[in-house]
Amino acid sequence: MKSLSTIAALLFITSSAQASDPTIGKLDFSEIARVGVQDDGRAKPFDTYAMELVAKVTGRTGFKAIAERLRNEWREAKSKGNSDLANSLEKQALELEASLPGGNAMAVLLSWTFESKRWVDVPVIKVDHHPFKEQLDLRVKQSRFSYNEINSSDKFRNLYMETHRKQQASNNEKRTRLERETMDVASRWQLLASIWGRDPDAENQAVPGGVSSPMIPNPSNKADRWIPWPFVAQHSPDAAGVVSKWMALGDAFRERDPAAFLKASSELRKAQQSVWIGLYPEEAEDHIQKFDLEAIYNQVKPFQIALAFYGLGLILLLASTNFAAKELYWGALVLQLGGILVQTYGFVLRILISDRPPVSNMYESMVFMGYMTTVFALGFELLYKYSRVFAIASGMVSVLLLVLADILPLDQGLDPLVAVLRTNYWLTVHVLTVMAAYAALTLAMGVGHINLAIYFFRPDKKALLGRMTVFLYRSLCLGFLLMTAGTILGAWWAGEAWGRYWGWDPKEVWALICILGYGILLHGRVANFWGAFGTAIGSVVAWSLVGMCYYGVNFVLAAGLHSYGFGDGGIQYAIGYVAVEAIIVLAAVFKKMQEPKNIRKPKHPQDTGGLAGQPTGEST
Repeated sequence: MKSLSTIAALLFITSSAQASDPTIGKLDFSEIARVGVQDDGRAKPFDTYAMELVAKVTGRTGFKAIAERLRNEWREAKSKGNSDLANSLEKQALELEASLPGGNAMAVLLSWTFESKRWVDVPVIKVDHHPFKEQLDLRVKQSRFSYNEINSSDKFRNLYMETHRKQQASNNEKRTRLERETMDVASRWQLLASIWGRDPDAENQAVPGGVSSPMIPNPSNKADRWIPWPFVAQHSPDAAGVVSKWMALGDAFRERDPAAFLKASSELRKAQQSVWIGLYPEEAEDHIQKFDLEAIYNQVKPFQIALAFYGLGLILLLASTNFAAKELYWGALVLQLGGILVQTYGFVLRILISDRPPVSNMYESMVFMGYMTTVFALGFELLYKYSRVFAIASGMVSVLLLVLADILPLDQGLDPLVAVLRTNYWLTVHVLTVMAAYAALTLAMGVGHINLAIYFFRPDKKALLGRMTVFLYRSLCLGFLLMTAGTILGAWWAGEAWGRYWGWDPKEVWALICILGYGILLHGRVANFWGAFGTAIGSVVAWSLVGMCYYGVNFVLAAGLHSYGFGDGGIQYAIGYVAVEAIIVLAAVFKKMQEPKNIRKPKHPQDTGGLAGQPTGEST
């Protein structure tokens, strides 16, 4: 029951919490959501821009202001028994949090833009690294700090300048964790500065917004950067009407006037689109249609809906193991099918918006891996009739992957690809094949864990273990075949993109290690070097090779030609995963060693898994 409660709790995870300021809930953001903004090399709707910018600064798209300093002081006063001071601090914290927008990224960004004085002392800039906080004399237990705290820190400025000089002097040198955190915090600080200009307290500046939120296309060249607000009169005088609508929007937002805000938002959208269409009609019409699709995608959140389908399906599947009711089983499969359809809808929207396959970054690949895991599982369920194991394994994997994709600080954007990836043919053929291989091998890893659980808790279920070995073997074969095909296709693509088929790049090396590792596992099974238990152990251990190829090369090694997929850090997660799996494997081996050696061997072929030429399910 505890596991069911945990899974059920995950279904309520959502990125659009209610706003802290209750008056924000009365405003209609549907019009401003579709106003175009240029950022990171592409034109995007304002709601996407707001979510990405707020996430970059705070670490969360659904950021809600928390008065961390006041709350920490309140806890200290409470622990010292100073109840009067504690009550006063608690009241101040609650009043501050209730007065600021939160949960809605567009409301937060508009408040940053038009109500900057309210935010300069509010903790919004995310800081993770403890040594960085210690070096700047910041509270170690606090996760966010205000603009003024960072801006007024001489230690931060000195550390930033030193890191910046070092980075310019040695471009190829790998940065330390402290240096990465310094540059990340500086980037977040600069983003706020770009919104507020030189003086965040000057809300009466000519045009609020600084150089952020550029909404005016450049009249000189459509490929050039759009015009920031302070320079519109100089470079695009015909867009003066857009500036006046932007100012009217700010007035309505500050007044929290629902009717005026909706009117100003609509007039701003029409004025901006009129200027854009007048300059570049074909490009503008295409992007305006995509803005509507992207607004739908942002509002519907199809992958979160799919998470709910998969989670409910997993609950029904676990319930069906305790109650012999096929209705629960088929209901669970229908829910998983519903999750697949919703994810397909989400992928179609991302394809139409970005004009490319949706597997170009870590977020998209995690979501796609969960999708393909469920697709393979349903195929196996239909093939083996009422097995449950594939659906349970895929349910656990899909829920975990979609939760991680949603809560981890991953780039969920649809920004343009780097040059080497701008070939939809190879991106589709190679990357989708490799991600399908990862999905099949992840499904096998899930089945392997279930097998080990049966060995640990119900080793007497020999017939079930034999059948489970068949399932594990089939999923391993599928993953091995796809991994081999994907690596060969990758070499072919490398020959066209880089002029050589193989260069011992870290990603290529670990792909080869994956093929060899799983090849040894499967051939050892056929050659009777190990049996059902050894195959289950191998499926769990071998997935660490997939993890290294998929995650480790990009985030731990961060080296090689596949630099377009890199990130920083993450070794602690890899170590944690290996430690947990080592405990599971060692516990299963220890339990297996405790079995009586005279335990009865199975007599029937089905107890060995029914594989011709395969060893019995008892061999270790």
